[in-house]
Amino acid sequence: MAIMHISADAVAALGAELGALAGGLLAAPEAAAADSWALGHGESADELVALLGNWRHERLRLAERLDSLGQAARSAGEAYVEVESVQTRRMSGGVV
Repeated sequence: MAIMHISADAVAALGAELGALAGGLLAAPEAAAADSWALGHGESADELVALLGNWRHERLRLAERLDSLGQAARSAGEAYVEVESVQTRRMSGGVV
């Protein structure tokens, strides 16, 4: 049987990093129309705008989900610390 060691601090730190990653995705520049000039006139420029628009939509969805996952990880870290504290008190004969 494998033994797994979980650090509440590591879980909480993971939550913070996921939140920071979500923030970085939200802060990415919105340059779809500004970048399309490089392709000149024609269908390529329109396709680039559509592609970057789709990327923006997916980027925002990903940021939302990463933020949600980060919040869950932070909550899990807090819950882990609480359970560990209760178990430590029980094992040492303390009142819970």
